[in-house]
Amino acid sequence: MSGIAGIIHFDGKPVEPGLIEKMTGAMAHRGPDGINHWVKGSVALGQCMLRTTPESLEEHQPLTNEDESLVLVMDGRVDDWEELREELLGRGVILRNRADAELVLRAYEIWGRDCLAHIDGDYAW
Repeated sequence: MSGIAGIIHFDGKPVEPGLIEKMTGAMAHRGPDGINHWVKGSVALGQCMLRTTPESLEEHQPLTNEDESLVLVMDGRVDDWEELREELLGRGVILRNRADAELVLRAYEIWGRDCLAHIDGDYAW
């Protein structure tokens, strides 16, 4: 299981430099395949990657959409990835890779919270 961490200061206070790195450092054993961070203002996300599927070889998290209006960190597996991929492509979505996280991010862009009804799998986000 990968490790995920996050900080959100709802009052807008900037995240203390190095704090998300300390959090992921404390669970580095969860990330033998790499540790990455995303920090912007009052939000910081981190992931300790454990690759478990062929698709995860193409995955890099935290994952953002093109304008960074959405950022995703998840640990999980999408079981209906073929169907979800076809549905998203049919709606004109451009997928950058085969990773499950990319499918989840794009599903959220299309359906918002209702995306959960379209995703079959095991995940935490």
